[in-house]
Amino acid sequence: MNTKRLLKGLKNGGDFQYMRMQPAESNTVAICHNKIHYGKMSKKMLQEHKCLEKGCPFLEKVDCSFWKQREELKQKKKADKMRKGLQDALRRRDYEFVGETIARLIFQK
Repeated sequence: MNTKRLLKGLKNGGDFQYMRMQPAESNTVAICHNKIHYGKMSKKMLQEHKCLEKGCPFLEKVDCSFWKQREELKQKKKADKMRKGLQDALRRRDYEFVGETIARLIFQK
């Protein structure tokens, strides 16, 4: 890491530097508390930095609809996965029942 470049970018003698291209207040969904690049983050920035995939410990969620929508989407995906698994289990059970019925009919004669 180039420390000269990092020190040059520090604001007002503070111990951190702000991220470039800070989003507007209405687009802010999180705040990064990493000292290397402190600042507000938008949805697009979260995706570009892959903060959620990495499980970044410096990320602070801002109370907004983005996180509620994300949680609802997770719950919907989980419910769909459970529903699909149940449907597959029922199909397998039906195939077993049909197979058993055919076997009974063949061996009864």
